[in-house]
Amino acid sequence: MQTPQFPPFPEDAYLKRVKLKTAPELNANGLENLHNAQYYSIPFENLDIRLGKGISLDPGHVTSKLLQSRRGGYCFELNGLMLRALNHFGFKARPLLARVHLEPTPSGKTHQVSLVELDGKKWIVDVGFGGGGPRYPMLLKDGWERVEVFWGYRIAKDTNWGFMLQSLEKDSWQNSYSFTMAPVRDADIEVGNHYTSTSPNTHFTQIKVASLPTSTGRISLRDREFTELDQGKSKTSTIESDKDYLQLLSSRFGIEINN
Repeated sequence: MQTPQFPPFPEDAYLKRVKLKTAPELNANGLENLHNAQYYSIPFENLDIRLGKGISLDPGHVTSKLLQSRRGGYCFELNGLMLRALNHFGFKARPLLARVHLEPTPSGKTHQVSLVELDGKKWIVDVGFGGGGPRYPMLLKDGWERVEVFWGYRIAKDTNWGFMLQSLEKDSWQNSYSFTMAPVRDADIEVGNHYTSTSPNTHFTQIKVASLPTSTGRISLRDREFTELDQGKSKTSTIESDKDYLQLLSSRFGIEINN
């Protein structure tokens, strides 16, 4: 496997940010603990795109934004940070690029995930898909599924797309994204990030998004619409003023915007 080369990983800052007291163990439980720690601690958000700041994947910039500031990021930032953490803590991991299938026409390869090899098995780790993202590492095996009370995920081989991640919605499986095992270079990630964060045709340049999972659901903000999903029931309200919007980002998502 190709192992990306990065500057020294800020272990202490990372563990503090994701609320872990010690480094994860190199086993399946440790992998899930690491996934959950970051997934529930660092919000998904695209606000820098909408503020015209762009998205830098420079490791130092990502460290400053996601670990040292009260900010989150989107897939290339969140899963890029996770990839660095995985390799730092001793997991054998490399990036993959995926096509999103939430619309009738699949996207280009605009979503990054991590492939982890552990004890002879392969896992997909993804902490950057937003509200509908997987809540635990997924075993890369045709037909694997994990269903819990309020959500479920499945991986299936697909003739056209390689592997397909599906999520359980109202008792039916819906396609989320597809991926293959093809090697991914830094330039591939840069191209995907540039298109996703700058093209007027992408979801992220059109609306402001923030999302953070909870133990029984998630909270999300799409422009001015704030939604709380809890135990399968959702409630939506409209945030009228800029002051209330910024206060909500801070109090519920832990996001502080400093222009």
